[in-house]
Amino acid sequence: IQFRVSVRDRALTRVPVGDPWNGRTLEWSIPAPPPPYNFAVIPQVKDRDDFAAAKARGDAYPVPNQYQDITMPTNTSIGMVFCIACTTLSLGLVWYIWWLALLSIAVMPIVFIIRSFKLDSEKVIPAAQIERDHTAWLAQVKQAQAVSRTEETSSLNHGLSALEAAT
Repeated sequence: IQFRVSVRDRALTRVPVGDPWNGRTLEWSIPAPPPPYNFAVIPQVKDRDDFAAAKARGDAYPVPNQYQDITMPTNTSIGMVFCIACTTLSLGLVWYIWWLALLSIAVMPIVFIIRSFKLDSEKVIPAAQIERDHTAWLAQVKQAQAVSRTEETSSLNHGLSALEAAT
């Protein structure tokens, strides 16, 4: 039921600014949902609750002087295949199904060998795209209307609590 409600009401419950409850830690300092690279610029953390301190100082959402390309690994299914192979290996060993255990043991190195031949294992997200996305998100942060504690669970909350707006 929760999954169905979440899918049905996803447009109403979006919080694009990313900090709907005046969070204290860095995961609240990025958009929701987060971009693939998480942070447009790597944050310099100087305190345990650095984001909360930055909000108190009024510089929680800095605009960097320059954006850089971000290199990300490409998606791979190797983790899932390896997980399934390990699970079937365990089942084969526990229940003495030797052919299943041997098949699982054979699959693991084959998956790694196949993955080693994939040459395009990284993708580069250009700085221009990162700048465009981050600038658009910062504009959303500036335009977001602060909501009170009672409105935090309503569709009015776009990720900026009244506590945060007061700082």
